[in-house]
Amino acid sequence: MEINNIKSSDYINTNDFIISNPKNYIKNNQVSNEISDLLDDKKALDNNKDLANDLLVALKNKKDLFANPNDQVITKNEIFKKYTIQDLESIRNNEIAKKEFYNLYNSILYNNFYDIYDILKEGNSDFKYSINDDKISNLTYRNDSISFYANIKSLDRIIEKMKRKNKTNLSEITDIVRGRIDCRDINQALEIYNKIKNSLNLKNKELIEEDNMIINPRTDYMGRIHLLIKDKETGGIFELQIGSKNITDFIEKSVVIDYGTKENLNNNGTITYIQDTFKSNIHDLCYKALNKILDPNSLYYKKYNSIIPKLQELKKEYVEIQKEIFENEKNSSFEQRKNEINKKINNYVLKVQDTFSYVDKNDIESILS
Repeated sequence: MEINNIKSSDYINTNDFIISNPKNYIKNNQVSNEISDLLDDKKALDNNKDLANDLLVALKNKKDLFANPNDQVITKNEIFKKYTIQDLESIRNNEIAKKEFYNLYNSILYNNFYDIYDILKEGNSDFKYSINDDKISNLTYRNDSISFYANIKSLDRIIEKMKRKNKTNLSEITDIVRGRIDCRDINQALEIYNKIKNSLNLKNKELIEEDNMIINPRTDYMGRIHLLIKDKETGGIFELQIGSKNITDFIEKSVVIDYGTKENLNNNGTITYIQDTFKSNIHDLCYKALNKILDPNSLYYKKYNSIIPKLQELKKEYVEIQKEIFENEKNSSFEQRKNEINKKINNYVLKVQDTFSYVDKNDIESILS
């Protein structure tokens, strides 16, 4: 639902941003006493409504949500950070509690997005947004040379990541609220990075972690800057990536692996033949999947021993294309060689599709999940 012209009745009256009956949640879902006390407190409920209304007004008018640290939001965030997987699964299964969860992270997301947008905006340029499944999504600001996106990781994705990485509580997940700025090239990305870094203190924010893969490129990943920003106004962490759109376009280029046809048994007992494919992208296949398969200690390395040389060649070319884009942007010569590089990328996609057709689809899905 687009909410650029939202009315207060669209959400406030239907409790889309607030928790209206926390006792049902506490009765049906056992969480820590500290969380129970918070939700059972009438003052806390009034604060939830206030936060929801404040957020609604800020969204509607496209204004800043907080100009100073908000003790109530910071306290709530500290409590939420203690949530375990079991707590989050209970929240996911209770619509009221889920809205309360997203209410907090909607506020953290918007507060961080707006402050970064305020640093970047030019003239009267605007941003767009929507709400889906109780959470703000598609926060987007664009001007002639950059695109800035921000969103919240869904509860499903948070729970999956915590299980996969054996995390104990929510405080160990730093990318619940995250954004990305795609720039014209790495030179502009560095300019944007410096502009944001020099303005963070004015926005009550602190840079707590940095991985600058433009100044210090990795051997197999480059052209991006990853930042973790502490928001002193909400207590939340905002993960921000800044980088070259050309490199992003390359690593996110779609790849469709064709496994031929397979039989499909219909409900009426008849059989039809359908095309068996797997859709992914270059980064997932040639970075995530290949890193796992090419690990000599993995079972996949032994299983696909016969095509290891071809897979190694794919990984090598994956790095070479990134480097070619990286170096040409650095020297301001990318536009002159753009067509030539794009042709190389298209040929590379064909190689990826062909080589991965010899890798079991179930293995790829298992690695990427």
